[in-house]
Amino acid sequence: MNADTDALGDGLTVDELHFQLSKPKVQSWFQSLDVDTKQTWKLFKMIDADNSGRVSLEEFVEGCLRLRGSATRVDVESLKWEIRRANHGVDKAAERLAGVAEDVQELRRAAGLLRE
Repeated sequence: MNADTDALGDGLTVDELHFQLSKPKVQSWFQSLDVDTKQTWKLFKMIDADNSGRVSLEEFVEGCLRLRGSATRVDVESLKWEIRRANHGVDKAAERLAGVAEDVQELRRAAGLLRE
């Protein structure tokens, strides 16, 4: 193992990642993967799958492979569509839940368990 990968032995913090990204060799490696390193914090948060504040070697490699390449307009629009669809589903579920809550209140009133 070389010095660059030794730094990941116990995981990498965002500060350590920022430092590593200042090295031309590391920048070149990210460029070869077509991963944008200009926003270190966002990169770190996307790679830190378990939100531990440290990135293991496994998380780092998997994250970099997931992030390589640039998103196309179709990718972005597809993601926006999926988010809209998920939000719509959440809205519908909230409406149903509100209806159930009202039904429960009515049942409690009918059973004399709730004062008006």
